[in-house]
Amino acid sequence: MKTILTILFIAISTTAWSQYDSLSIHNNPGIQSKSIAYESSKEKKIQETTLPNLELSAGVFIKPMVLPMGNQVAQFTAMQMFPWFGTYESVRAEAKAMETVAHEQYIATRNNIIVQHNISKLNLYNLKKKKELMEEQLSLLLAIEEYLVARYSSTGKSPGSASGNSMSMSTPSPAGTEMSQLLRLRMETKSLQNQILVVEDEFQLEKIRFNLLLNRNRNEPTEIPDTLMLYPSPTPTTDSNFENSPMVKMVEAEKEAAKATEQMAVKMGAPMIGAGINYMVMQKPIGGDFPMADGNDMIMPMVSLSLPIYRKKYTALKKEAQLNQSSLDKQLEQTKNDLMLEYEAALQMKKIAERNLLLALEQITLAENTVALLLSAYSANQTGYDEVLRMKSQVLMLRMDAIEALVEHNTAVSNLEYILNTYETN
Repeated sequence: MKTILTILFIAISTTAWSQYDSLSIHNNPGIQSKSIAYESSKEKKIQETTLPNLELSAGVFIKPMVLPMGNQVAQFTAMQMFPWFGTYESVRAEAKAMETVAHEQYIATRNNIIVQHNISKLNLYNLKKKKELMEEQLSLLLAIEEYLVARYSSTGKSPGSASGNSMSMSTPSPAGTEMSQLLRLRMETKSLQNQILVVEDEFQLEKIRFNLLLNRNRNEPTEIPDTLMLYPSPTPTTDSNFENSPMVKMVEAEKEAAKATEQMAVKMGAPMIGAGINYMVMQKPIGGDFPMADGNDMIMPMVSLSLPIYRKKYTALKKEAQLNQSSLDKQLEQTKNDLMLEYEAALQMKKIAERNLLLALEQITLAENTVALLLSAYSANQTGYDEVLRMKSQVLMLRMDAIEALVEHNTAVSNLEYILNTYETN
């Protein structure tokens, strides 16, 4: 069916409309916000893997402390604490996973804007063509009305008068029937005029939505082509995991971050080691109480150990990370189920649109053949011209159905591309 549709529609559409402009899409503030958030996440790893601040202390004795090796007048101490071995590896793993989460959030937001942009363009095309076809149909209705009025008023006879004693298919109906037919026609005309105004309002609203998606002035003109090709369908998938979906990747990255947090909780529950130095400023004592005292300054290396005695917070952090992993397992399963349902719905929408499009194109061919036959009959008998015009109106309605089916098909394809993430990776 796809091949038949493609061949049939090539005769109608001669130029393809690009599905999205990546440069324009990236003007969207929502995408820019996620892009900045992703760049910001890269700085997290640097922050969390930096050593604690170097501790410096200094003290001066108002009265020198008398010691056997001299009088101490001041003391300077420097101490640096180090986390337990392997702690920063866990921290870096968590930060890297959260960086991946931020990146997939950016990709998901970008893809969502792309599919909204595609569907908005298709809606604009649909509304534009619908308005054009409605205006053509309105012209035909007005032509039918003019024809009926002219036929009824011709030869100076009142509506319902017959030519001779015989009745034929072209003989006017009784006056009451003719008048009701004319009134129904005018009702159709009024209704169609109102529908055209509604379509114009819908078009203006959709144009505002389209421009705001690209972060442009809401009233900026939008170029819409006169033709639209069938979008090529992405390759069907039998993969129920949707591994290329940013929604799946996001949850998987969050799970990796939770695993890293669990390991980090274990490492943080271990002691911290400190290394430092103590520098003592000495004076040689005056007097002979300590004849061996030389008054030389002293340097004392130091080590320290920080014992995490209160372990409840580390135990709770580890338990929290484990529960988060269990929660994310269920979330991942639900995400895949949701994507599968959306995929099947989009696939069904595409199939239905293809059938509707094929049906509309076949009906258009039959209706155009009917118009040709009616024109031949009219040329021979000079009667039934109103039927010719009505059949032409029917052709316009069928063309409208074909365009709507085409738009539905391309909308379904856009949804499939969004679900399968067939866009560029940058």
